[in-house]
Amino acid sequence: MKALSPKLLIFLTVLVDLIGFGIIIPLLPSYGVTFGATGIQLGMLLAIHSAMQFIVSPLLGRLSDRVGRRPVLLISILGNVVAYALLATAGSLWMLFLARFISGISAANITAAQAYLADVTPREKRAGAMGLIGAAFGIGFVFGPALAGVMSHISVSAPFWAATGLALVNLVWVAFGLPESLTPERRAEQMAQRAVGGAVWPAESRFPLLLVAYFLAVCGFSVMTTPLFPLYLTRRFDFDVSQIGYTFAMIGVIGALVQGGVVRRIEPRVGSKKLASVGSLLLIGSLLMLAVAHTLPMMLVWISGVALGNGLMQPALNTIASRFAYDHHQGRAMGFISSAGSLGRVLGPLISGALIVVSGPGAQAVDKKFGTTALFVAAGITLLSFLLLLAVPSDRTIRH
Repeated sequence: MKALSPKLLIFLTVLVDLIGFGIIIPLLPSYGVTFGATGIQLGMLLAIHSAMQFIVSPLLGRLSDRVGRRPVLLISILGNVVAYALLATAGSLWMLFLARFISGISAANITAAQAYLADVTPREKRAGAMGLIGAAFGIGFVFGPALAGVMSHISVSAPFWAATGLALVNLVWVAFGLPESLTPERRAEQMAQRAVGGAVWPAESRFPLLLVAYFLAVCGFSVMTTPLFPLYLTRRFDFDVSQIGYTFAMIGVIGALVQGGVVRRIEPRVGSKKLASVGSLLLIGSLLMLAVAHTLPMMLVWISGVALGNGLMQPALNTIASRFAYDHHQGRAMGFISSAGSLGRVLGPLISGALIVVSGPGAQAVDKKFGTTALFVAAGITLLSFLLLLAVPSDRTIRH
């Protein structure tokens, strides 16, 4: 384990975390129904995770600046172990809510992982490092649901125990294999820098604009993905559950390849702002074309465009945030950006769900009104993100 590089260990840590998360998500709604959850309660069960991540991410980021990344990672991974074990042994609905509450707090460990990568990566190479996080997301959302399907044939609780086991493996290799990126000497130096002044971000960076742009980008993508996309595929192309799963797997594979490989090679030549802008425009165009796609080949083409655009945009925006922040505030800055993304993942599905309500009853309403309208709304939200991004200065102009 000690032979593995810290970057690889962080990648594996996030990957295993996301596989565990991917195991839970497909099963949670039906699992909640077995405990008598209503539609509103199911929505709350899904939303509480991102809501807690939104609240806690900046706090854990700031804490990791003060005590180090490794303790925050260990505590949050231990929280995942507890949360998944609670899901596996739940005997009532309130236990599900408690588990999701704990898992939402623990999911803020992504903040510490991003800050760790910023600690050990030169500023000019951070796009590739942030792309590793995105690649872990993509791979996790491919293998997590697949593992859930396999384990669900054993028992109802087997997938949750599998997630618990993965979290325990995660805990062990962070505890014994991951060195601290912020040594006591480095933390003391950064605390001295904070004591003499220095904001979380340079004033000229317009970091708040970047936060709003990131929030809108995630929100737009979330409007499209949940709960719109499964309904869209079912109503317009008559997909069954397995075909929907394959399509989501394709999105995950494209995202992982782009964020894990393409971004690292392209960003040094064009810069993160241009990369994010190109990704935004590609995402907007693909969403608009997807709204009018009526054949399966065209749907696959444009959904690939959605995955490619989002895969270019997300790590680029994270890289900009990391470069804008002072070194002694990396955890806090990553916490803010993570929190903005969490809020987008809360609001996006709510907007999509509201559009289901206003579209009216019946399959035709979902097809003609909801599907097209929601995709246009998703494109419009992403366009707002792109326009705000234009007002954000290039990260290459920032010097600390």
